[in-house]
Amino acid sequence: MTSHRRWWGRGEEAEHAALMGALAAAMTSKDAVGIRRLLAADTTMVIDGGPLQLGGELIGRDVTAVELLSYPSDLAIAGINGAPGIVARLDGQVIATVSAAARDGVLVTLWSVRNPDKLRHWGR
Repeated sequence: MTSHRRWWGRGEEAEHAALMGALAAAMTSKDAVGIRRLLAADTTMVIDGGPLQLGGELIGRDVTAVELLSYPSDLAIAGINGAPGIVARLDGQVIATVSAAARDGVLVTLWSVRNPDKLRHWGR
């Protein structure tokens, strides 16, 4: 995956970090309305679940919000592919990461990795 950093101009990295922080806060508090406000109407979310979990592509703000509400509340902001992203933990183990692309102040594409094989390095 290409680093998000190359897409940024001046100030965009801070805006992206603020959007991801707001998303993490809304996810932690299970605020569906807050999540929806951060997403474009035609948001796409790609989930890599690996062979052990369902994966695929979700389209639309409502479906994406429902998916994000299912994540645990133990969330942290961390660098993912060169951009601020969200790391979700359950009982201290990383179970998912979320990264995103933004446009015009909203998140337009989200990528979630839930594939345990791809998350092993987060536990080291």
